[in-house]
Amino acid sequence: MFLPNGRPPQVGEVLVQRELGGVFRRLIDVENGARQRGREAAIGAARDEIYRGEIARELAAHAERTGSELDAEDLAAYRVAIGPPVSSRYRDVEVHACGPWSQGPLLPMVLNVLQGQNLRQLGQGSAAHLHYLIEAIKVACADREAFFGDPDQVDVPMTGLLDPEYADERRRLIDPARAYPGLPLPGNPWRYEGRSGPPGYVPASSAGAAQADTAFVCAMDADGNAFCATPSDPGLSAPLADGLGMIISTRGAQLWTIPGHPSAIAPGKRPRLTPNPAMLMQSGRALMPFGCPGGDAQVQAMVQVVCNVLDFGMNVQAAIEAPRVISASFPSSFHPHPYEPGVLRVEGRIPPAVRDRLAALGHAVEVLPDVAPSVAAVCAIRRRDGGVLEGGADPRRESYAAGW
Repeated sequence: MFLPNGRPPQVGEVLVQRELGGVFRRLIDVENGARQRGREAAIGAARDEIYRGEIARELAAHAERTGSELDAEDLAAYRVAIGPPVSSRYRDVEVHACGPWSQGPLLPMVLNVLQGQNLRQLGQGSAAHLHYLIEAIKVACADREAFFGDPDQVDVPMTGLLDPEYADERRRLIDPARAYPGLPLPGNPWRYEGRSGPPGYVPASSAGAAQADTAFVCAMDADGNAFCATPSDPGLSAPLADGLGMIISTRGAQLWTIPGHPSAIAPGKRPRLTPNPAMLMQSGRALMPFGCPGGDAQVQAMVQVVCNVLDFGMNVQAAIEAPRVISASFPSSFHPHPYEPGVLRVEGRIPPAVRDRLAALGHAVEVLPDVAPSVAAVCAIRRRDGGVLEGGADPRRESYAAGW
């Protein structure tokens, strides 16, 4: 499929995915056949062809031949739900993110912790700034591991996790003179909801490796309508269905096999996904849709871009291009969930004196290339005063910003 003539395509060659093209033609035929019932019904018929029709039967047959537990009943029962966002405020801006079936709430939780610190006073890119940022991420990630899971099956104390007073409590764990060697213990957000609940899961360190596989897109128009999405599946390491040219998702690998973890595998349970687009709003209007590929680096990169814009007054492109730091001091969302306590990866553009100071504070500093794809690749659009739209694209991966 991806190696025509037994080799990778050369620059300028056309890669033709004939089987996938055939699937699109079949879907078009189904949609056209139902068009007399209206556009919504026609699109629904094409969707049902994948999950309930002939394509579904072919997917199920492939899964059975290859030993998968996926079957036709699973496909037929699948529905995409529209869920409420989780929301908070940072400075004078509303922050909206995806729910705890993803790592989305981590974004407002980190910003809630940063809310009580004057980052501008610390100095953008200083060791004090980067240390405080990473420690805030660790504090919030302790609660991500402790409590996040599919809210249809897991009681997630989301109100407590986003409570400003809870953020105040968690902020006090940050020592400006010393890095946590790993994750701090999770907190007790239940009491900020006026109830009790189980203590959070505490992870152990482990080794392993994962790979990147995600994309991001956002759009905004002159009327203030905004959209963002983080579509993601590993096209080169997933099962390719015979004759269809399409993969069967491997996102189940973001479930855990450890009993007691809030995202431990269970029937019908959604994994805690890494993709998490987000939106800033101000005075009831979209201010900035943003997001990125990058696995567990996503939220960390997104927080740094938000702070660069709102705290340090950068334009979107400068905020995206600024050197980044990424912590590995919490379990990866991908199986086998490697966890490297204390490890802090920094882009090579961060000055040696800053890196040395971070090491002296207790971070296990690893230096990356000057422009490192592994620190995620943020794209964003920001509405400026007066209505001008300002787009930014990350040079760390293939990214583009276009306006007209």
